[in-house]
Amino acid sequence: ERRQEDVWGDRPCDTDPCPNRTLEHIVIFHARDYKPQPRWRELNAVDPNATYIGFHTTTSQAAVGIAHSEFRPSSSGMLGSGAYFARSVEDTIGKANSYGAWIIAEIRMGKVFEINKKQIYPRFNNPHYNANLHHFVQSGGWHKEYDTCYLNHEMDRKDEFCIKNPQEQIIKWVIVIERQNDAKVSQYGLDTEFDSTKCGCI
Repeated sequence: ERRQEDVWGDRPCDTDPCPNRTLEHIVIFHARDYKPQPRWRELNAVDPNATYIGFHTTTSQAAVGIAHSEFRPSSSGMLGSGAYFARSVEDTIGKANSYGAWIIAEIRMGKVFEINKKQIYPRFNNPHYNANLHHFVQSGGWHKEYDTCYLNHEMDRKDEFCIKNPQEQIIKWVIVIERQNDAKVSQYGLDTEFDSTKCGCI
């Protein structure tokens, strides 16, 4: 099988469907549009205590900052303040305001407030729109009783969710910085075969 060996997630693993939910496996073996789990309501019906895997895109500089400190929630957004995640790397496109790195995290969802996008989308002649619910969600009113707000989109690949407390809810994460945004790849000779890196760190 021909593939690009220097691209993360450039080929599927040998098992289909793949039951492996480890973050490293997802990064290495699965494409950007891969969804490791079904949408939350389906998973929760089977296992109420299940953790969830989320994908977040940011700049390489912000990713480095997160690695050295903590995951800081945004102050506002469609679902209120918090840390936003999608169901795959591909599905962060159109949601994220910046690119260059992505984060895959295993998340403790806690108590989840679920809504459908039609309920908070003030489109003309939308019979499902609820102005009070829209305000409740966007202002972060759900924070008082819930840990997570999950938005069910008409197309499940566009689902997204927001967690209230990243420090308590994120169990572990893997950060991937895109090659073109990481000067150390060429600086340390990681783009060629080697017995040892130039810095001697491996």
